[in-house]
Amino acid sequence: MTYGDDEARPLHWVQCEEAVRYFDMANTLFLVLDLQGRVQQVNQCGSELLKVPRSELIGTNWFDRFVPEARRPEVEAVFERLWQGEVGDAEHFENLILTRTGEERCIRWSNALLYDERDRATGVLALGEDVTDLKRHQQDLVRLASYRELILRLSSRFIRVPANELSQAIHQALSDIGEFMRADRAYIFEYDLVHGLAVNTHEWCGEDVEPQMENLKAVPLADMPDWLDAHQRGERIVIPSVADLEEGAVKETLLPQGIQSLVAAPIMSDGACTGFVGIDLVCQKSDFDDREPELISLFAELLSSVASRQNLEEKLLLSDRVFEASPYAIMVTDADYQVLSVNPAFEQMTGYALNDVQGKTAAMLSSGVHDAEFYHRFDRSLKEDGVWEGEIHNRRRNGEIYPQWLTVQAVDNHQTKGRYFIVIGYDLTEKKAQKQLIERLSHYDPLTGLPNLLLLKDRIDSEISAYPRHGESFALVGLDLDNFAVINDAYGLSSGDRVIQRVAEIIRLHLREQDTLCHQSGDEYFLLLPETQVSGALKVVEKLLKILSSPLCLDSGECFNMTASAGIAIYPDDGHSYYDLVKASGIALHRAKQLGKNSYEFYTREQQLRIQESTRVENELHHALTEDELLLYFQPQYEVGTEKLLGAEALIRWQHPKLGMMPPGHFIPVAEKSHLILDIGRWVIDTAIAQLVDWRKKGLTELTLAINLSAAEFRRTDLPRILSELLAESGLPPEVLEIEMTETVAMEDSDRTLSVVTALHQLGVKLALDDFGTGYSSLSYLSQFEIDKLKIDQSFVAQIGQHVQAETIVDAVIQMARSFGYQTLAEGVETQAQYEYLKQQGCNQIQGFYFSQPLPAHEFEQLLLQNR
Repeated sequence: MTYGDDEARPLHWVQCEEAVRYFDMANTLFLVLDLQGRVQQVNQCGSELLKVPRSELIGTNWFDRFVPEARRPEVEAVFERLWQGEVGDAEHFENLILTRTGEERCIRWSNALLYDERDRATGVLALGEDVTDLKRHQQDLVRLASYRELILRLSSRFIRVPANELSQAIHQALSDIGEFMRADRAYIFEYDLVHGLAVNTHEWCGEDVEPQMENLKAVPLADMPDWLDAHQRGERIVIPSVADLEEGAVKETLLPQGIQSLVAAPIMSDGACTGFVGIDLVCQKSDFDDREPELISLFAELLSSVASRQNLEEKLLLSDRVFEASPYAIMVTDADYQVLSVNPAFEQMTGYALNDVQGKTAAMLSSGVHDAEFYHRFDRSLKEDGVWEGEIHNRRRNGEIYPQWLTVQAVDNHQTKGRYFIVIGYDLTEKKAQKQLIERLSHYDPLTGLPNLLLLKDRIDSEISAYPRHGESFALVGLDLDNFAVINDAYGLSSGDRVIQRVAEIIRLHLREQDTLCHQSGDEYFLLLPETQVSGALKVVEKLLKILSSPLCLDSGECFNMTASAGIAIYPDDGHSYYDLVKASGIALHRAKQLGKNSYEFYTREQQLRIQESTRVENELHHALTEDELLLYFQPQYEVGTEKLLGAEALIRWQHPKLGMMPPGHFIPVAEKSHLILDIGRWVIDTAIAQLVDWRKKGLTELTLAINLSAAEFRRTDLPRILSELLAESGLPPEVLEIEMTETVAMEDSDRTLSVVTALHQLGVKLALDDFGTGYSSLSYLSQFEIDKLKIDQSFVAQIGQHVQAETIVDAVIQMARSFGYQTLAEGVETQAQYEYLKQQGCNQIQGFYFSQPLPAHEFEQLLLQNR
């Protein structure tokens, strides 16, 4: 509806003014509005109802100020039709208005148009009757009728509700109660006093209300001690306003759920509270009338009576169901062991039906395994204690003897003074078979059938226990197949498993009966050789390694060339327990692997010290990474001839808190054997790039920084992406970074390395081949890699002027690099003679002590400033 902005025209209605004076004495709201909806006249009753002085009301827009926003469009539309002459429903209608205090009142209107002397509509005369109290009374009557109808419906529904329909009936009842009480949620909780929890079992939610059942599966009763105490006393809890509660556990539990008002009535059973029925409101608060909490209590009582009735019915049916459905064989006899009744499980276990055994004594089941003394003890136990329990062997109808666990309980009938025996038994046949299977599985490897580590430990412990009596030493050999992973990767795990089995068969053929061959896991075995000293162990191991180095063929026709390595420990020289010997043989095996495989090693103390030192370094390296103990030094690199400072190679150092400055040779080999090399490598890259950024900010832009990456880092196919992101974040041009790799890295997985090198080249990063000449020096792979520089290893540079062969190699590397278009850099240049020789041969760059030793960042920065 659109209202004009002109000034209101004066109303010339004598009749209207007289009406105002008349209606000032009436209890009816009298109101005159102009065509813009502004108040022109209002009587005293209207002023009092609206709680606004008449002087303030005149000129106020009625719709904007007194009609609730949600109803405003509807009311405006009614008046629009009235002003347009469409009287209809506009003449008489009802709507809510708002007083100054925000109270809502329901007004029943009678409306009429007002005209001026030219019969033009100029306003509306509205007479309003406040019917708020009448409406409420009508609603109360309707609600009372609904309340009575709901009570009847709930009562009839739960009088004889079947057990399988109870849950559905409860949910429907919660829905009915929730809707009647205009609640947002209605629910049932059960008290689990054993675990100290209240568990939400049923829930109904109003429209657009978030269910809470999953979040309230286990509410700690410790959060609501007063609540539980009240329910245990049978008291109902009514909370009109959660916000007004005193601070405490209940308030802290309810407020986060958005609950504003709540009613909770206890469900009682035999004088104890088993749970409660509740409703709550989250959208608004409620003061609750008397009937609403009573309705919740009534429903709780209905649930209590249903639970009691069903509990009784269940008890009546329980004995029959237990007897018939029990998985255990049950037999009832009289005092003379004559059979009165048996259940289906008895027939299934023994083969005897009720007709076969009824009236006969239980002795017909006897197997003959037990002697008379056994049954004498059986009878005495029943007479004295009224119970016997134990393992017994009985006979089935088909004659089979089987083990059975039997419980016999005497039951006295005090009315007849008679005695009965209830015999409950279950078949142990399968359990004993399973026990034997478990015994085997726990001591033998399922793949090879060989003893496992548990059985090996038992046998070693036995040998150790026998040593004080016989003084016989013994050997423990750890044996491992070399490069076994290649077989799994190339031929699959099934072929690998068959190899493991075949190796076990071959080794067993060449061992004594008293020897033990154990399969540990994967391709690892242990050999326990009793009554064996060093010479005997050596003879066995040499023989086995020779046999295993021969081609191994499977039944499928697949043949493999393989070798093995072994580590030998002797008792008592190398250890005094199972764990000592396993550790010692493992250390010796590790050493044999290090020395080239296809060999064996005896355990020595020095081997253990080396491993302990390696372990210590690895552990301390973890600490070094987190405590900023690592730092970079920079080895200056110079142009030959001009002696211009071109850049540096970043070299890692470890400032050990106790041992001082440690070179990379002391800890990098350890890091390369663990995942730490990747963490250290990433730290070097991040630190080097950050240092480059800092120097460039200081104007030191003519600088290339070389970083040597490990084989593990080159195995990462995401290395180019990582460097690309770091360079982009730092703003560095790619060409200021030079990545070094060794020949070993290049040859380890040439296809993968080639793809990584190609991606780095495309990125714009420079690439250098480090330690050239010390590895394969293959021209075929060299021609494939898009590198920029060859680095001549310092082992050749150090022999310049001393060995012609070394000089020949240096000359060849320089000439080859020139033919490929590569730069050359000589490492470890320490004398002028070396420098002059390299200069004469055309080497491009050098690094070494001749010009400078590696420098910390601040000293290298000073060197850069001096050479700028």
